[in-house]
Amino acid sequence: MQKPTSPPEIGDVDRSAGILATSVLALALVIIFIALRFATRIWLVKRLGWDDWCIIFAGLGHMVGMGLISVQIGAGFGRPAYYLTERQLQVFMKYSYGEWLQVRLSYSLDETQLKGTPRRLRH
Repeated sequence: MQKPTSPPEIGDVDRSAGILATSVLALALVIIFIALRFATRIWLVKRLGWDDWCIIFAGLGHMVGMGLISVQIGAGFGRPAYYLTERQLQVFMKYSYGEWLQVRLSYSLDETQLKGTPRRLRH
């Protein structure tokens, strides 16, 4: 990715706090819903299936993603690229690719779990 040659109209605005807050909220919701799912499976249904473990691994993927977002914020994520140094841009792009892989893996696990749930419910 090349740096823009002219500054953006909004100036050097730092939106990293909003990105971090949104990421923390999403991670908190993931943890709460996974905990509720497991509580229901353990105490009400009294059994766990393979799809429950897919959800756990997808949740761990979201935690990894949160770590990658934190590193990206340290590299200037949330600021216009025009104001970043070459090193910040390079670090951001490197971790951005890692985050892209993590998101694809988490989505694949979520999809696997969703496709397997109806089959398990029939038995």
